[in-house]
Order: sequence, then structure tokens, then C-alpha cells
Amino acid sequence: MFRQWVRRLGFVALAAVAAGGTSFAVAGPASAAAAPKAAKVFGSGSDAAYKPISALDALYNQSPGCRTIIQPPETVQPTDFSCLSDISTTITTENYTHDVVSEAYPLGASVGITQVCAGLSGVSFARNTRAPKSTDCTGLHFVSIARDGLAWECFGTCHGVTNLTKAQLQGIYGDCSINNWSQVGGSADPIVVYGVNPGAGVKSNWNSYLGISDDTHCAPADGHHVIGQNENQQILANGDQADAIFYFSIASWNTNVATNPDGSSLGSLESVTPVTAHIADGTYPLGFNEGFVYCAGSTGAAPCAKKASGATTKYIGETKGWICKAAPAGDHRGKHAIDPLTGVNYRVEIENTLTSFGLVPIAYGPTGGSASGSSFCRETDH
Repeated sequence: MFRQWVRRLGFVALAAVAAGGTSFAVAGPASAAAAPKAAKVFGSGSDAAYKPISALDALYNQSPGCRTIIQPPETVQPTDFSCLSDISTTITTENYTHDVVSEAYPLGASVGITQVCAGLSGVSFARNTRAPKSTDCTGLHFVSIARDGLAWECFGTCHGVTNLTKAQLQGIYGDCSINNWSQVGGSADPIVVYGVNPGAGVKSNWNSYLGISDDTHCAPADGHHVIGQNENQQILANGDQADAIFYFSIASWNTNVATNPDGSSLGSLESVTPVTAHIADGTYPLGFNEGFVYCAGSTGAAPCAKKASGATTKYIGETKGWICKAAPAGDHRGKHAIDPLTGVNYRVEIENTLTSFGLVPIAYGPTGGSASGSSFCRETDH
């Protein structure tokens, strides 16, 4: 019940409670100034990553840390979210200062990265689903925490087509040379192409895989066939489901569409079925990383505007961040404590959260980029 309340509210407010008629004093600004206190961290960007990262935020927000409620014989209650002195039972491995992480409504991974590059709207990091681009600002760290894949989608019987090749998809989305299902082994019916709105990370992944510049080039030029990523509402509203082709995050389709069927299905790519097992073993042709982008420093030819705060890197940093950190020997999950609400190690809960959304957590290994050592993340400098 507590966890559900925290997830709805998105912020844990500290309450000073007087029990049994006991009185207490409130700390003034001077007495609390030197104590560490909670900070706010704000994410923006990817649609596909919105739900899993929001769930990780909630897990982090309610993880234990410093004391914030007075205990006898203490008499001064801080009301500015600052920490009291540690005691023997204080847990320091999780969200020690009770920082609060929240997510903005999805705009697309590329838009989130643009916000980070320019230091706009108080955005601390971008939720991300794509690789770095040459047009991105420099000084960025791309931190991957999980793997997903992209699959082509159709409806009903899909005109008898169950598999498409990369070359066939290039003909459908690239040069428009394939515009009928009969050209790919199906019945003689038109292919109605749907593409994704600008700024989406999955759009970048799809276009990059196919080697094309625009996935909407072959869509009807009526403005109704360029739609939001990972949703079928517009296809259904247009009445195009009999002939439509679209592409979808496999994790998003499994967690959102498969549980609420709308007549769609995912087809095989290069004869490999779009299932989590094939993403995990690397055999699926169109996999991609999911994670975060933050400004690591003003370096390079076109540096990002504002270096990420310590609260941001404490959460998503590629080596010491809460999501990524690992013990170098023995049980690599040993950098984390046990969740007092569940009795489960927090690293295990991080992985369980990711898999519950159909994602494949990154395994322990060399972090990469400019980071030395190993972690549960992979990092790319840009």
C-alpha cells in the first residue's frame, strides 16, 4: 500500500509528527544549512522508456537513506528535507539524501537530448533509446541500462505474411518500390505505410537499420499516417488496420498491446521472431539500448550547456550511480542493500522492474566509454 501511494504521488513529503503530546522545535535555516538535503532530478525524452524509468524512479525515491525524523532525545525537527546525523542502522547505499526523481511527459528521445544539450526547462537527463548522432552536442554520456528491439507490425491475418527481410522493408519504407502485400508473398492488397513522429528515438533506430533518411517518405501524404510511437489508436481511427504496416518497440508491444489486444501482431525479421529471448541472446537483427543521456562536462566542439548535478549522477552515473553500480568481486549486487519493504536486494529489484516491462537488463561487465572498471551499465562518450 505504501509503495502504491508513493508511485501515485511521485514525491515523499516529510511530516513532523508529535506523539503523546510531546512538543518539538522546528529547525531554522542556519541550523539546517550545513546538513545534506534532498534535491530534485528531472527526466525528459523517450516515450518507450517512460514507464520503466518512471517505475525505477519510484523504487529509488522510496529507498532508505539518512534520517529525517527526530528521535528522543533530539528536539529539533528539520522541515527543509535535510538529513539528521547517522546512527548505526542508517543505510547509506541507496538514496541517502532522499532525492526526488520525476519524469516529464514524453517528447521523444531526440527532443530530450536537445533539452539536455541546451540546458532547457530544468531537464537533468534524457530518457534515451538511440545511439549518439554527429549532430548531438558534445560532452554527453550515453548510459545504457537495458536492451529492447524493434519489430514490424500488422493486423488480422497480415495478408498471409509472417516474415519480412531488411531488403523488403527498405522497399516499403525507403524507395516505395514495394507497395502491395503480394510483392512480399501475401494477398493482392495495398500496403498502407505508417511512420513515427519526429524526435522519437525508435524512429532513429528504424531509419538507421534500414539505411534510409525518412521512414514517412512512403506514407500517404495526408498528415494522418505519421503518428506517435508505440500506439495504434490512429491506425484504428483511420480504419486502416486491414492493410497497415507500422513498427513498434517489442517491449512496449508486449507490455501494452499484448495485454490489451487490438488485432495487431509482430512479424519476424530476417526469419527471427521478435521475442525477448532473441533480444537477450543477440540474434534479433534490430536491437537497441535503452537508458539515459546526461551532460558530463563542457568538452568537445559543441559542448552541452550545463554539467549534470551530483544528484543526477548519483542516480544514473555509469559507475557509481544507483542503477549501474556493482561490487567488483563476489556477488556484484553487493553494492546494494536489502529493500526493507520486500526483503529483496535493490539490484535484483532494479532488474525485476526492467524485465517486468519486457526489457533485458544489461549484464555485469566492462562499462566502456571513459569509465574504468565494470558495472551493470554500458557508457558511450560523445
